[in-house]
Amino acid sequence: MVSCLGLKRRKVVSDTQFRRILSGVDYQTYNELNDAHFGISITEISGEWKAIDGKELSGNIDGLSGKKRGENVVRMVSHEDKLSQILGFYNGHKESEKIVVSAYFHSKTVLHGSYSFDALHTSIGLLEEINQKGGIYLAHVKKNQKKLLKECIHITQHMIPVEKYQTFDKVHGREEHRIGYLLLMEVKALNTKWENSAIKTLLIVERKVRRSKNAHFSHEIAFFVSNKELKKNVGIELFTAARGH
Repeated sequence: MVSCLGLKRRKVVSDTQFRRILSGVDYQTYNELNDAHFGISITEISGEWKAIDGKELSGNIDGLSGKKRGENVVRMVSHEDKLSQILGFYNGHKESEKIVVSAYFHSKTVLHGSYSFDALHTSIGLLEEINQKGGIYLAHVKKNQKKLLKECIHITQHMIPVEKYQTFDKVHGREEHRIGYLLLMEVKALNTKWENSAIKTLLIVERKVRRSKNAHFSHEIAFFVSNKELKKNVGIELFTAARGH
């Protein structure tokens, strides 16, 4: 490709140089320029859902050196229109996405939006901060929070769902059936350390997928907790947000 375009072949920048380049990116100004010239921005509007999403930057891992992780960008992506805003960068080999996400929410005085994120960020400190600053969260619960996951499973075994939703889609050579169950979750029934997180609702999403080509079938169940009170129209909102993430 380089020879076809008549360009000079350049040496790929080193990991250290690439890190310096990223550190020089003023992503806040970048977001402002996108807003000013292209109308691309994410505003904190009550009721609108944003997904916190970390992605490896393509092409920055040197396979010859044996590295499996490289530079990552953390974005906040609107569920509805998929517009994104850069929150920061981190080196996956040395650092964690959690630092960038924590710093973002810590920098805010008041939150107006609703946020969905992976189990990596389901921590007491982050849920407390989002709740205390007025934000809404939908947090995935997995084995990294063993006791909380155990409580979620216990609730599903002993309580009847308040609401149930389901969707059926047939796209890209697969049939996908999703069922969402909404249950009330009393934070007082959990360990006292979760008290300030104000967990109110438990969402269970059951996903069944059948691939048309080989009839392969998969079945998985995911658990989510939220500080949003389960009342009229909230159930479908959380179910849709889990899928939108």
